[in-house]
Amino acid sequence: MGFPKKIKKIAIVFGAKIGDVVNIQPICKVLKQAYHDSEIVFVTWPGAVQIAELLPEVDYVETFDNKGRGKNPLIFLQDALKIRLKHKIDLAVVINESSTYSLVAFLIGAKYRIGRHKFGTSIFLNKKYSLTKEDEESHIIQNYLKAIEPLGLFTDDYSLSLRTDFALKDVEYIDKLIDEAGYSDYKLIGFSPSSALEHKDWIAEEGKRFIDLINNIPGYKVVLTGEFIAQEYAKKLREIGTSDFLDLSQKTTVKQFAYLVRKFHKLVTVDTGSAHLAYVFNIPSVVLFFNNLFKIWGPQDTNLHKIIYNPDKYSVKAEEILKELDL
Repeated sequence: MGFPKKIKKIAIVFGAKIGDVVNIQPICKVLKQAYHDSEIVFVTWPGAVQIAELLPEVDYVETFDNKGRGKNPLIFLQDALKIRLKHKIDLAVVINESSTYSLVAFLIGAKYRIGRHKFGTSIFLNKKYSLTKEDEESHIIQNYLKAIEPLGLFTDDYSLSLRTDFALKDVEYIDKLIDEAGYSDYKLIGFSPSSALEHKDWIAEEGKRFIDLINNIPGYKVVLTGEFIAQEYAKKLREIGTSDFLDLSQKTTVKQFAYLVRKFHKLVTVDTGSAHLAYVFNIPSVVLFFNNLFKIWGPQDTNLHKIIYNPDKYSVKAEEILKELDL
């Protein structure tokens, strides 16, 4: 099936987290350049709405699975039909390799639906592409960009950007937390040692030693960030004797978190959302990988962002991190 030259509204269908959404931005950029009169609708799950709203090229963000209601087929259909009635979608680019997301592209009324060909998941697509083993092992941005090659669109511009016009209430909220902790006059070292996947996490005992080392350097303080797992990590740190850090785990929205990352002097993080925000905002970082996926999910600029790869997380010491941090 050929594609029309005039495409007015494009849906990016992608259920994702912070890092995934950040790395999809080059696709949005190329689509806007190719179809400069078009509008982009980002269709996703509720957890990705705020990060999707920071993509400069995105005009609308819609969710088809409000508060997990997708388990109810009728409400799932209702959500998709609401999007269909609100937006006349000409083209849908489906990023997830999932029959659910290709079904969403169909239900929202997209006439042209592009996605990856994979057995059992692409039944609702009418234009499919395949990935070679080399493609799958390439950087995630290059991998994602394969989705628009069927449109004849190519780019070697892998640069990333996000909106930074944060709401005043979010700015004031973060600034107040930092001020109330007495950290306003310090250079802040962001610390994201945990993620949603335990095998990515740095051990708390070395995290404690790292915080202690930073606290011995005049003018610096540590801000711990993350979601529920980070909250447990912070609790563990206090149990083993370290409490001199600002614990902002579970205390920020995604947009507040993005603003917070921009305030960091430097960042130490595992492979999680904070790392990808640091890549976008050019915040110098040390990124810990305990698996060999750093070529896929790691930074493009390895001068500004230092990678420490070690499959044995227990042997990664605080002194090594501090040395790479180069304060």
